[in-house]
Amino acid sequence: EWEGVYFWASTYNNFEGNMIRNNSFGNANQFAEIILDGNSTHNTLIGNKSYDDQIVPTQRYGIREAGVGDNWNLITNNVAVDNITAEISSQGPNSIVDNNITGP
Repeated sequence: EWEGVYFWASTYNNFEGNMIRNNSFGNANQFAEIILDGNSTHNTLIGNKSYDDQIVPTQRYGIREAGVGDNWNLITNNVAVDNITAEISSQGPNSIVDNNITGP
């Protein structure tokens, strides 16, 4: 019952080519597959697959920046599908979210 991959106050990390799926088995619409939090900046998320294909989905987001302090991140060429609230949620005003595959 938690996030799949949690970046806390993380900077200059490269997270590439991973598959993250069905991480939350607890309360629905509470956790993300991949989350950047605690002023995480200058991270690169490329080519990851993030989805929830359970019979009853529980994941809130595929990829999420939790707040405006999570900024200057590059989120590109990822696949994020079948999450409850949104596939990708970007909060950082200078983060780049581009060329991702999203949808049901």
